Amino acid sequence: MIATLSRLRAQREQERDRLRILLMGVEREMDEIESLIARDNQSLDRFVGMIGKRRGALREQAESLRESIKALSLDLKREERWMDNIRDDQRRAEHESATLAREEDLANRLSSDDI
Repeated sequence: MIATLSRLRAQREQERDRLRILLMGVEREMDEIESLIARDNQSLDRFVGMIGKRRGALREQAESLRESIKALSLDLKREERWMDNIRDDQRRAEHESATLAREEDLANRLSSDDI
């Protein structure tokens, strides 16, 4: 009976040692995974930081572009008004010139009739 118990005990000790070896392998793999996760988290934090900085820079650039577009739109409207004013002035000048030419023609005819 002692021999049987000793043999069973030896088997259990072997099983315990085998389980300890498996446990060490599992713990080592868990440590590697945790190390990878920590490293990935650091990389992810850096990546998120870079993305955040880029997003901030893009927002600033977009705001600057909006302001430039707004300023250019105002300039274009102002230039269109100037062009409209110039066209109006040209039409008025042409109209006044035509009116003056008719008045001179009428005056010449009247003075011709007087002679």
